[in-house]
Amino acid sequence: MGEMETELNRLILLCWDGTKLNDEQRRQFRKWLQFPKGQWVFITLLNQFRIKNVHAIASEQAFNSISDLLRLVLDEIYVSADTYVAVNCILLCSTFYWNPATMGGTNTKRFLYEHIADHKLWRDNDFWERAITCKCLCIT
Repeated sequence: MGEMETELNRLILLCWDGTKLNDEQRRQFRKWLQFPKGQWVFITLLNQFRIKNVHAIASEQAFNSISDLLRLVLDEIYVSADTYVAVNCILLCSTFYWNPATMGGTNTKRFLYEHIADHKLWRDNDFWERAITCKCLCIT
């Protein structure tokens, strides 16, 4: 694993374990996301939880921390117009959830999508027109 993969993996694991990233860690995370490879690596690393059938996030803080990472990713892909990463964010956000019942609350799954649904990227028609066109060109 290269430096980028190692660092992104470390930051994802911190968040998954319920750590809220400090400003320096967030800056570092954003630095790696400025590169298309960094965005792809992030999605690939996060997808490893799905592949291992780990869909439940253990705590509300972990849920919020992972949501924050995803919002940072969406900020970067909005600028770079990377529809591949955007589509994968949607898929992953529909997979991972936190259930407040694990902490004695109501037994309802809260999916990551709830925390990123208001991001400007989802309302940008031009972005999605590019996404659909790209997917159609890939199919033919």
